[in-house]
Amino acid sequence: MSLRDAISKFKTRKKVPLWITKVTLPPLADEQGDLSEDEVHKLLLMLRSAEPIPVEGLRGGADFAAALLKGWGVQTRHGAAHGWVTRAVLLGDQDTARVLEGKAALLADGQGTSSGLCVKALAVGGHTVSLVRLSHSEQAELHEAASEALAWMAREQGQSLQELVEAHFDWRAELLALTNPKKLPPWLKVQGLDLVGPEGPWDPALVLGLLRAAMGDGLRPYAGPARAAATRESRDRFCLALLERWDEKSFNGRYKWIRGFVELFGGDATALALEAHVVAWPGESETGRKRAIDFLEVFRRIGTDTALLVLLGLRQKVVAPSLIAAAKSELRKAARDRKLGTGALKDQLTPTCGLDRFGGRVFDYGPRHFQLVVDERMHPRLRSDGEALDRLPEPNDDDDPRKAAEARAAWAVLEGTLQEVMEVQAHRLEEDMVLARRWSQKEWTRWVFEHPLMVHFARRLVWARYEGGQVIQSFRATEDLELVDHDDEPVELGQGGHIGLPHPLDLSDAARAAWGEQLADYEVVQPFAQLGRSVFTLRGHSELDHYAKVGFRSGCLRDVLVLAEYEREPGLHRTWYEKTFPNHDLTARVHLSPGVYAGGATYDHKDQKVPSVSFRSGRATKAATEVPPAVLSEVMRDLEEALAAG
Repeated sequence: MSLRDAISKFKTRKKVPLWITKVTLPPLADEQGDLSEDEVHKLLLMLRSAEPIPVEGLRGGADFAAALLKGWGVQTRHGAAHGWVTRAVLLGDQDTARVLEGKAALLADGQGTSSGLCVKALAVGGHTVSLVRLSHSEQAELHEAASEALAWMAREQGQSLQELVEAHFDWRAELLALTNPKKLPPWLKVQGLDLVGPEGPWDPALVLGLLRAAMGDGLRPYAGPARAAATRESRDRFCLALLERWDEKSFNGRYKWIRGFVELFGGDATALALEAHVVAWPGESETGRKRAIDFLEVFRRIGTDTALLVLLGLRQKVVAPSLIAAAKSELRKAARDRKLGTGALKDQLTPTCGLDRFGGRVFDYGPRHFQLVVDERMHPRLRSDGEALDRLPEPNDDDDPRKAAEARAAWAVLEGTLQEVMEVQAHRLEEDMVLARRWSQKEWTRWVFEHPLMVHFARRLVWARYEGGQVIQSFRATEDLELVDHDDEPVELGQGGHIGLPHPLDLSDAARAAWGEQLADYEVVQPFAQLGRSVFTLRGHSELDHYAKVGFRSGCLRDVLVLAEYEREPGLHRTWYEKTFPNHDLTARVHLSPGVYAGGATYDHKDQKVPSVSFRSGRATKAATEVPPAVLSEVMRDLEEALAAG
């Protein structure tokens, strides 16, 4: 059936909306000539009624559809009641679909219903390419709607989603056809930027298309297949070259699109290079601090274990409280991305560093072998024939040159990373102790006792099996990976309960003394203060009100509490810090008087009092005497540390 026949057979008493008469619509024609005004109006009503429209032979449909879609925005502000207009995409071509795609993205934030109508019309019109692009939107509802539309199209055509996308979305052709009114900055020197795939170097025109997509904030749809088509090493080299050239322009904000490119294409090497910038920027200027916070998301987007370990380790390298808080926030998001708790994420991020089951490693020179040992400060050292060494010696004439070179390269990597990783793990385990984190026996065995790196902490810390919040048995691992109690007798973990790091107040005085004696006998130095931790009590008070009588320097108080994972009051004027102890279902709030304005913390004089510390469980207020002793002690320890700092 021809279009004119369909129009003539279409019966309706409805009239076109008044607003359409205010829109200048270009002519429509077929092989018989231009359609009359009545025929055009009936065609519009067919669109409104969702009637099938035969468009073969239709001329001028793209211009007509574009004008109609523009009029929808001008006359009705994209009102959903007139969303049937989106079906005009059936009259147009791929350019029309691109217009509707743009409207879907524009309307996603605030006019979700109208945006959804655009997506639905694109699906009905079979515009797979537009839907693939929209499915990569960062607008959650738009991403979901476009993904569902693609899945529907795949079912209708009897294909898998992957088959549908591969059949219609040629990412290379799309990139080569991409135009962008913005020109690449001349300093970028594209000729020196290369990507290499399994079959050799990329076509320079394809690289240029990728950069154009990034400049236009439209890189995301191409990122997946483009990443797969380039080696990891070449992607990292490309990102590092971009960052180096941006650095030469002082990371000018006009070129922030490079950040988007790096987060989609960067890998481990990129994350490690970025770490140095993020650590340095806050010390340069306020703009640098804000840039560092902005770039923390890049590590999460890169998403590798190495990139997330950078986030985890930043608190050892930066002092800006806002940066530490932002890094914690990104780690929580990364945990949600992986559908894990933050503690489980940290377990799974811990690298093995190439160590063996006993936490050691042999560096082989052929006739000579050097055994890795971890000293009392958790630093990597070497031992050979009873002699302790700080580093691998130069090879001699009897050594195997190839093995020696491989061993020295491996030691160079390990020496630079192991100590840093140990420091990060020591801090997070200390926080696990403070927050009373618990592992199932299976989790503890996998992520601590049998982990090549974490086994060092199984040996140097005292662990305990808890039931009902009480310590049932305490133990540690020996060098031979046997579990022993404080009397140095072998133990087997009983059934049930959970494993945790006991706070010293969780243990009896006798158990603490016995453990202290055993660790001293074996010259075991703990990686953080556990048994020797300072503990505090109310000392005859009923509340923590005695800190109202002493002064604190707001800068010292901030540094100590933020480093101890307290959250600051949001807003300009800050009058409290809070820390949540989730396993105790408690939140401690340290109140300040008179409070401090953002950016106004000082080290010069004691400008703050702590009139009170309050505790709550849910909405219920708890007296200090009702708070678990370990929680109370830790809050007081933090305040005492802030006092001692100044």
